[in-house]
Amino acid sequence: VKKPFSLLLIGLSLLSSCYSLGAEKAPEQPNTFTLNPCECQSLERESQGLRWKLSYIGPSPALATAKQPWGWITRFVYPYTQYTDLFELQIDNGSAQTLWLDSEAIALETQTDALKPLGLEFFERAWPSGAVNDQQQLIDRSLAMAEVTRHLFYSHGLLPGESYTAKLAFSQSQGRANKLSLDAWKLGESEFSESFCLQFQAKPQ
Repeated sequence: VKKPFSLLLIGLSLLSSCYSLGAEKAPEQPNTFTLNPCECQSLERESQGLRWKLSYIGPSPALATAKQPWGWITRFVYPYTQYTDLFELQIDNGSAQTLWLDSEAIALETQTDALKPLGLEFFERAWPSGAVNDQQQLIDRSLAMAEVTRHLFYSHGLLPGESYTAKLAFSQSQGRANKLSLDAWKLGESEFSESFCLQFQAKPQ
């Protein structure tokens, strides 16, 4: 990894870790958009025995990493950093075949680009163990990475009757996304594709 890029990622991690004099809730990053399905389409659907549900989360939610004895939050992090947009994808395999989930074959399409989901290696670089200087930073990193590892979408086989819900993290883009596509996934021996048409609406101020 080139040195300037390493420094940028360390900066991301430092900016994602914050502290205050104490608050009942960790401050959330502003989410200025809501996601609506396009006309005549749904973000919940069923096909070939598979049930899908796509939700938009927006910026990374805050995670408390230190509290005062009476419960007020004194330190918090944004596990997915302050520079990502999050979606949640729920899949229920009601078919008689194994569904092979492939994160490499997912793309968030804008008018100018097609973004791939960020993998665990991105967040390992964004939360570098070498940047930890004290016990509290170690706790920050451990809790952030535990949150990401537990909930980030990963490739694996989904057996008949199983369900899977996970987060898809994408780098924030200048262009607003208009489609999430799943290309050339496998259901048993068959190949298929799925896509969700996206329509974002600005929240009232």
